[in-house]
Amino acid sequence: MSLSECFLSFRLISGLENTYSPAELARSLGQNAKQLRLAKNLSRKTLAELSGVSESSIKRFEVSGS
Repeated sequence: MSLSECFLSFRLISGLENTYSPAELARSLGQNAKQLRLAKNLSRKTLAELSGVSESSIKRFEVSGS
């Protein structure tokens, strides 16, 4: 049994069907960050310049949450 299958089994057995794995939480956080950036009408390039974080790091975070 894989780790993800174990985690799913635990969630189902313990009644925690609505909990999220760390990967799911990370992706959700990245998606929320992208929505906030877009709501402020900021491009990744502009956000990178303002924050001092590389554009590729911003993209990676928005896509995967890591």
